[in-house]
Amino acid sequence: MDELSRLRKSIDECDRELIKVFKKRLNLVRRIIEVKRKSGQSILSPEREKQVIENAKNNIKDDDYKIEAEKFIEQVLKLSRGYMSRKLFPYNIVLTGFMGSGKTAVGNELAKVLEMNYADSDVAIEKEAGMSINKIFKTHGESYFRAMEKDIICRLGQLSNTIIITGGGSVMDPDNVKCLKENGIVVFLDAEPEIIYERIKDDENRPLLNGNMSIETINELYQRRIDTYNSSADIIINTNEDSLSRITSEIINQLYNMSNALTASSI
Repeated sequence: MDELSRLRKSIDECDRELIKVFKKRLNLVRRIIEVKRKSGQSILSPEREKQVIENAKNNIKDDDYKIEAEKFIEQVLKLSRGYMSRKLFPYNIVLTGFMGSGKTAVGNELAKVLEMNYADSDVAIEKEAGMSINKIFKTHGESYFRAMEKDIICRLGQLSNTIIITGGGSVMDPDNVKCLKENGIVVFLDAEPEIIYERIKDDENRPLLNGNMSIETINELYQRRIDTYNSSADIIINTNEDSLSRITSEIINQLYNMSNALTASSI
């Protein structure tokens, strides 16, 4: 065997050992989940992650590997978080709510924290139609848009381990709610019309407002939808004032509590 072959064989052995150690780590993550469930502890531990990274940095003695080693441990933590979320939340997390309620920002943060996939029904519609939602409304009308929306949402509902962002009016169709709930938990992000107005008043891409950007118009549409938002939701989160991180933490904690309750009821 030549030197290159021997070196490659050694790398293969290293990879096998890495997989063994990583599997052991994931098993420990699973046990931590069980311990936290029994003791009622919060599932999020950002301070612990910082400590793990700091410990890893302190263990790196050779400057030649420091940057790569830091990136390596960060990826290990991301993968561990993804494994944890897959075990805790084996379903899609669906965000519903009025325009300007924070669905996109919260969805992106959830996907980042939980290392889950991310899908936005409006983005998917625009990609399939080859035009903006504003242009779809102007060219084809709302009925055409809603038909496209239903098709896209039913496809997104078949995904797994995904944060799904829905359009503001999507839950008004019971078929959409049914598709989303087949493999998902629905989280309604609620905000008062006055808050919504402040967030979207400069946004011209809101076709349902028909160029009439006012608190009165927003409130009228909000009141027509609020009962359906509430009745279709498994979890309701107010997004009026809290920071993005606090809203995200509240969603995760409520999902975690729901998961614990389901686990307890099955024992």
